[in-house]
Order: sequence, then C-alpha cells, then structure tokens
Amino acid sequence: MRCVPLFVLLAACSPSSDDTGRDPDSDSDTATTEDDLDGDGFGVTEDCNDDDATVFPGAVDACDGVDNDCDGTVDGGFAVPADFATIQEAVDAASEGDTVCVAPGTYNGSLTLTTDGVRVVGNEGSEVTILDARGAGSVVTIDAASDVTLQGVTLTRGHASQGAGLWASDAEFTLRDVHATANTCGDDCEGVGVYLHLSTATFDDVSATANRFVADSTTITDRAAGVGMYVYVSEVTATELDVSDNEAIVQPDAVAQIIEGGGLYVSHASTVDIDGLRVVGNRLRSDGGQLEEIARGGGMHIGGTTDIRHAVVASNVLEAKTSYGGGIFVVEDAQFTLSNSQILANRSGDDALTLTAGGGGVYAVSWSVNDLSFVDVVGNEVVSDGACIGGGIYSGSGVDGMVLDSSLVVDNQLTCVNGQGGGVFVNSSSSSVFTAAYNLLWDNSEPTTFGMSAPQPGETNFEADPLFVSYQGTDPTAWDLRPADGSPLIDAGNPATFDVDSTRADIGAHGGPDPL
Repeated sequence: MRCVPLFVLLAACSPSSDDTGRDPDSDSDTATTEDDLDGDGFGVTEDCNDDDATVFPGAVDACDGVDNDCDGTVDGGFAVPADFATIQEAVDAASEGDTVCVAPGTYNGSLTLTTDGVRVVGNEGSEVTILDARGAGSVVTIDAASDVTLQGVTLTRGHASQGAGLWASDAEFTLRDVHATANTCGDDCEGVGVYLHLSTATFDDVSATANRFVADSTTITDRAAGVGMYVYVSEVTATELDVSDNEAIVQPDAVAQIIEGGGLYVSHASTVDIDGLRVVGNRLRSDGGQLEEIARGGGMHIGGTTDIRHAVVASNVLEAKTSYGGGIFVVEDAQFTLSNSQILANRSGDDALTLTAGGGGVYAVSWSVNDLSFVDVVGNEVVSDGACIGGGIYSGSGVDGMVLDSSLVVDNQLTCVNGQGGGVFVNSSSSSVFTAAYNLLWDNSEPTTFGMSAPQPGETNFEADPLFVSYQGTDPTAWDLRPADGSPLIDAGNPATFDVDSTRADIGAHGGPDPL
C-alpha cells in the first residue's frame, strides 16, 4: 500500500490563485473582497464589473457604451455627439490616455490631433463613420504627437497639395480600419490620400483608394508622387494595406514633368514592412506636350528599405512619353524585397503617346538591391511607338543587383519596334549582377531574355507550360495561378526551401513556407 503524506493532500485541496495572488474563485468557497472573479487582476472591491474580464481600472475605453476603465463615465466622457458636438471639441478637451468615441454619422470639416496618447475611435467602424473635409484642406492632421490612434473612420473629400486625406509629420501613430478615399489635389501633389513626413506609423486594415490628381491649363508643377500614399523618411509597419484605383492625369494643356507612384511612393531613408498589400488599377497619364515628361511606377515607386510579402500588384498603367515600371519602379540605392506576391497585367507605355518604355512588371534602376522570391510575373506588357525593353522585368542593377528565385515569368509582351527581353531584360552595360535560379519562363515575347542566358534543358531555369489551375479572363485578380495536377511548377523551386507540407518548394507565389 502506497501512503501519501498529509501535507500533499492539504496542498492539493488549497484554493488556487491567479498570478496576482488573488483567488479567481474557481473553487466552491464564498467569494471574499480579495477574490478576482473574472481573472483580470482586480478584486471585487476594485473592479466595477468583476464578471467581465475586459472591464477593470485602467482598461482602454472600447467605445461600446460600457464604462470599461471603471472611472464612472461611459465611453470616457468624450463621446461625440453625446458629450461634445464635434470631434475637434472632444479632442481639444481630451488628455493623454483619453478615448474620443464617435457615433456613426458624417462629420464635416477637418480634424487636427496634437495631443500625445489620444485615441479617436468610430464606434461602429469606417463604413458608417465619415469625416468629410468638403474640399477645404486635409481631412485629418497629426502634427508632432505620439501614441495617437485613429480607428474606424473614412476620410474623404480633402483637397490639399500634401495629405488631402491624412497628413502626418513628426508623429508616432496607429491607424486601424481607416480609409482615405476620393481626396484630390491640383498642384505639386504628394500623398493625396495619405502623406507621412518624418513619422513612425502602424497600419492595420488601412486603404488609400480612388484619390485623384488632375493637372489642367492652370497647373505648372515639377512632379506629382504617391497619389494613394507618400512615405517620406518615415517608418511604416502595415498589415492588409490597399492602395488601389488612384489616378494622376496631366492634360494636354498642362505642364508637369514627372508623375510617379500611382498607389504608393516610398522615399529614400524610409523603412517599410508590409504583409498583405493590394495595388490594383492605379493609372498615371501625362499628355502635357512636354518632351521630358516621365511616368514611373504605375503601382509603386520604391525607395529606402522596403520589405513586402503577400502582395497583388495588378492592372496598373503608365502612359507618358517616357514610361518605366508599369507595376513597380525601384529607385537607385533602394533595398527591395518582394516575396510570395503577384505582379499581373500591368502596362508601361501607350502606342500613340510613348517614345521609350520599359519594365511592364518591374523596372529596377542601377545600384538598387532587389530580391524577388516566389513571385508571379505574369501577363505584363510594354507598349511604345519607339523602343521598349523588359516586358516582365527590367534590371539595370549595379553591384548587388537582383536575385530572382523560384519565380514565374510568363506571357509578358513587348509591343514596339525592335523590343528586347520579353521576359527579362538585364542591362549588361551597367556592371549588373543578376542571379536567377529555379525559375520558369514561358510564352514571353521573343527574345525572351536579354543580358541573361536563355533557359537551357537541364538548368535550374527552364521553359515549360506552367499548367495553371486557371489563366483566363480580363480580370487578373481572378486568375488562379496555382499549379494544377501535373504542373512542372510542383517541387521545382529552390531545393533549400520547403512548402508547408514539408516537400520541396513549388515555384511561384503559392510556393514556399509562407504562400500567398
């Protein structure tokens, strides 16, 4: 017979406690003043609702009609319009740590945030909480403030040369469920939807869409950049970002030399990390009658250190006398990493307007550093009345150059006189270093490559029909470019990398350990 010491039995029968030392009362004894019934770290004498773990002293007001922080006021006492008639009045009265809770509705005018630690939250989300500047300046300004949060609002009808939807400088802030749409600019435009200057920002479910710049006979400007979003010497961390359907148009009687970054513009010395990005349907057209007019980066203009995963860059268009990078333009000194992403059906150039064009999908200039892994470069086009190069990819990279790994380069086309590099063009005159391995090239305009060796039997780069699940229709976002049964993409990627099923990686955006 095995004997259990009495002190062990007593210990097993003693009440349990949470890590605060209080009894969460999971036992059957009568609750005491020190018990923490909901396990939130506060006893019944301190907690104003000890049946709800989201309610306790010091909690953040959730704008849900409940006194979350036990301060005796519902929604912090800064509810709009219950406590204050306007959002600006509530913000001006708030202090660090306060939350301004905004009821559904349309609020006309502009909002300026300059107090550290203030949160502005649309109670029921962005679809029903609209901030409308009515064409008079930026919708929201965040100026020299830190730990600011803006959540659950739509920013619309701003009109300004920078940040018509949102303008931020010297700020540290978070945007969550915030959407800048239908904002405009008429001269020297940067970041019509969102403009960041010397700031640090965290984005979650943020968009800058359908913003517009139009240069007419009254416009004389050097450039317009980042119609959707402009990031200048700033640090951005984003999940689920959408910069689509933005447009910059330079009309025939206007003067504007450079337009660039239809969806997103990232400047030098910026650091950007994005997981989940949609860049679809942006358009830059410059028809101002000036020979030096240039359009670059129909979808994105990339500088600084930029790391993007799980992106779809599709149906972006450049139309100017010189057009570079229908999908993406990478500037010199940039360090750009793109993985498990798709670059689809972008176009650089116009058959009547363009004299020089390149990089239907990607145009990377000399001295940039580029790493493209598990990327689909499919169905892009370069169009010109003169010369054109790099239907899918143009690499003019310098010392460190470009790495293309486990990627697809399929059905990219050149429509011009004497086009070169329907799939890939490498500028061999710029001392470029271009490393390509485990890639499939297929059905690109001939010659498929320029400046790199054409795929040969037995090499890691090869030519074969990719056998997609579905590659048809005019909407590239509806293409299903996963490998069908029997596809040569299966288990043909970099052998040092594995799919989620622990087999050798497949080629393309749906391959590798972190598929699209």
